[in-house]
Amino acid sequence: MLGRVCLLGLALLADLAGAACSRPISVPMAPTGLSVYFQGDQALGIYPSLLRDLSARLPCDFRMRQVPRARQQMLFESGQLDLFIPASEVPARAEFGEFIPLVQARIALVTLGEGRALPGSVPELLAAADLRVAVVRSYSYGPAYEALITTLRERRRLVEEADPASVARALQMGLAQVSLIHPLTLMGVMVTEPALAPLLRDVHTSNLPEFGWTTSGAYLSTRSLGEADRRLLKQALVEAARNQAVWRLVTQIAAVSPQHSGMRPLPANLLP
Repeated sequence: MLGRVCLLGLALLADLAGAACSRPISVPMAPTGLSVYFQGDQALGIYPSLLRDLSARLPCDFRMRQVPRARQQMLFESGQLDLFIPASEVPARAEFGEFIPLVQARIALVTLGEGRALPGSVPELLAAADLRVAVVRSYSYGPAYEALITTLRERRRLVEEADPASVARALQMGLAQVSLIHPLTLMGVMVTEPALAPLLRDVHTSNLPEFGWTTSGAYLSTRSLGEADRRLLKQALVEAARNQAVWRLVTQIAAVSPQHSGMRPLPANLLP
């Protein structure tokens, strides 16, 4: 299997040699901790590093700029961006773009402190009527997540925030007792934002069996990209997936241990 993947990677490299994008590629990005963060106008983190590596080899000019997550989603759905990254695979998004898996991720319950045992399942979470749950508005992790969010909203136990940093502040201020999110996303903003750094030592997580490993990666817009550019970018991202490029960047960049990041490499059966 490893030899086959290497040969496929070499074939892709040969096919990409001398190719270039026909125009700048629009990549509005929302801060998501160590996956994506900004210093001034400069995009940093796991996915900007991936795009800079791809840019040097294609070449392509990836125009990364900061936008709120809800606006990033809107730009994707309206065909005003070329590359939606990072993004979870959601069936409804297939209408707007082609998904390329890059890594696996798993959401968890995250809290600050050790005051009480965390619920071990969705029924236990729903039964704990005093627990308010903070989430990032417009994040989606599939049908089970959406169903749970709908129920929590109906019970007035949902705290919806604009970004992961606001979720961390909601936990800090006691507006919510737990968050349902990728651990690396929440811990990442605690690493990248000095005011939140003291919270990192108090983080505790609990996996819920109803939420297993899902694929995360990138959507190539089928509304804004021309066929040649989309084919070129797809080949480059497929190569990155087969080389486990995102996972290698997680191990290099993440200030939290990879085993606690809620991320793992793509298994062989999911490699594109």
